[in-house]
Amino acid sequence: MFNSVIISYAELSTKGENKGQFVSQLIKNIKSVLDVEIELYYGRQVINLNSNYNQDEIKNKLSKVFGIEHFAFAVKTENNIEVIKQTALKLLQDCKGKIKVVAKRSYKDFPMTSPDINRAVGSYVQDKLGLEADYKNPDKICYVDITEKGAFVYTEKHKGLSGLPVGASGKVLMMLSGGIDSPVAAFMLMKRGCAVDFVHFAPQTATSELGESKIRKLVEALSVYQPNVKLYWVPFKDLQMNIIPRIPSKDRLLVYKRFMLRLAEKLSNKRNYKAIASGESIGQVASQTLENIKAIESAVGVLVLRPLAGFNKQEIVNLAEKIGTYEISIQPYDDCCSFMISPHPELRASAEELEKLESSLDIDYLVKETIKKTKIVSLADGQ
Repeated sequence: MFNSVIISYAELSTKGENKGQFVSQLIKNIKSVLDVEIELYYGRQVINLNSNYNQDEIKNKLSKVFGIEHFAFAVKTENNIEVIKQTALKLLQDCKGKIKVVAKRSYKDFPMTSPDINRAVGSYVQDKLGLEADYKNPDKICYVDITEKGAFVYTEKHKGLSGLPVGASGKVLMMLSGGIDSPVAAFMLMKRGCAVDFVHFAPQTATSELGESKIRKLVEALSVYQPNVKLYWVPFKDLQMNIIPRIPSKDRLLVYKRFMLRLAEKLSNKRNYKAIASGESIGQVASQTLENIKAIESAVGVLVLRPLAGFNKQEIVNLAEKIGTYEISIQPYDDCCSFMISPHPELRASAEELEKLESSLDIDYLVKETIKKTKIVSLADGQ
C-alpha cells in the first residue's frame, strides 16, 4: 500500500552553503543503484514508488548507501486530517500492542500543531482498534510528517549507514593488501564521502591466480557500498628481486612499503586522486610503530590516510564481519610483505637510514618499469 520512500539525512543538514552539492551527490548515488525518481522536500528526499516496486530490493540497496540516516516506506496523502487518520488506521490495523503518534509539521500553514495532530490521530486509532496509548514505551509508533506537498504516514524507520555520500569528498587510492584491515579502512573512507579505488601489489607466486581471485572478491564485496570501483594490479616480484640482495632482511619490509607508496603516488598523480590510503593501525605490527610509519611515509609527498590508526584488531575484525569482507580476507594468500623478511624486523627505523640503504637501488627506474606493467583488473560486474 506504500507509494513513497522518505529518505532522511542528519549530517548533510550541517553543511551550510555546501549542502546542495552533498544532497545532489546523494541523489546521484541512490539513482546509481535504483531506477527511481526522487523529489526534494524540506530536510528529506522522497522516492515515488510505482505499483510494482520490490520492497526488499529497495530496502537492501538503500541500506548500503552512505549519507542516509534512515529511510521509511510511507503513504503520501493530502494535507487533510481526516485522510491522515484513515491512513494511520490502515497502517496500524494489525497492531496488538500500545501505540504512540509522532507528528512533525514542517509546513506551518497546516491548521493544527504537532501535539494537536498527535491527539487527533491517536484518539481516532485507539477508538477504532481498541488500542492503548503509551508515550514512553510504545509497541508501535505512527509517524506523521506534514510537508508543503502533502502528508506522509509510516510506522517503521530503517537505519541507514549515515556518513557522507560517496564522491562528495573526492577520490582516494586505497592500497589493498588482501588482509582484514585494508578493506575495513576502505569502508571507513567511503563513509566519509571518499570515492575509493584500489591498488594491489601482487607477489606473482605459485598462488597468484588464487590471490587475484581473492582480491577481486574483496573489491566486489566493497562495491556494494560504492559501485564503479577500479582495481589496479601492480606486479611486484621483479622489484622485490632487486631489493632482496641489496637490503638486509630486517629492513626489507620497510623498503617494500616505501616502494608501494611510491608506486601508489605515481598512480595517484596520473589519475588525479587526492590521497592514498592504507589499513595501518598504530602499533599493531612491527612496521606500524610511529617511527616506522614516519620513515616509510617520508618516501612520498602525497597525503597518506590511515582511517584505522586508532583501532585495535578486534574492532577491525568486528567491522570486517559486519561489512561482509572478513570471510574473504581470512582465505590463505601470501602477500608481498611476507616474502623474504626477517622474523625480527626493525622497529624504529629512520628515513635517513632507509634512504642510505636504498642508495644502491635505481628507484626511478624500478618505479617506472613496474608502473608500465600495471593493469586494471576486470571485475565480475563488468566494471
